[in-house]
Amino acid sequence: MDQPTAHNLDHWEQLATFHGTGDDDYYDLEAMVAGGSRMGKPERDALARAVGPRGLKGKRVAHVQSHLGLDSITMARDGALVTAIDFSRTALSRLSVLAERCGVEVATVEADTRNLPDSLNQTFDLAYATIGVLCWIDDVGAWMRSVERILKPGGQLVFVGCHPLLTMIDTVDPLIMDFPYGGGGAFTFTGTGTYSNRDADLTWTTVQYPHSLGEIVT
Repeated sequence: MDQPTAHNLDHWEQLATFHGTGDDDYYDLEAMVAGGSRMGKPERDALARAVGPRGLKGKRVAHVQSHLGLDSITMARDGALVTAIDFSRTALSRLSVLAERCGVEVATVEADTRNLPDSLNQTFDLAYATIGVLCWIDDVGAWMRSVERILKPGGQLVFVGCHPLLTMIDTVDPLIMDFPYGGGGAFTFTGTGTYSNRDADLTWTTVQYPHSLGEIVT
């Protein structure tokens, strides 16, 4: 494993241990168990456009870079046959426990999404990935080819992301931009906390990659 990936895996292993433990209100796992969902309207709308009025029932879905898999569970509740894919073993282990508590089945695969296992080739009707996925990927082309390979002929990728301009801004007042619009070069960041709890006792180093809208679409 290359050093940037090792840094990022260590970071996401920390987050997978911390998130949903009661020290943040972003990952409300008890609400999930009670039948709730964290899936936002953009994701729901994108899925609806992809699958049409017949919905997700019976569709084989790969949730790419699933983290704790809350959206995996939501899709499973809607009748999909979901496989959650992530490089964090801790995240997948916690997902399995949560899915059981929620009364659904979600398969898990521990893998680098830039090079998914050949055993998954042409397996899925739909690949699903949402906000915050691609900034961790150095080679978007490799990621796209890997995801395409696991889709059946005619399969679809549902990808929801923020406009790259948003990731450029560190602070608004004063206006500080600490990340380029695109180009894919590696940028190393150090910090503390997590997006679910800025005061969390976590220290990390991550490597992230800027990708422009044009790079992502093409």
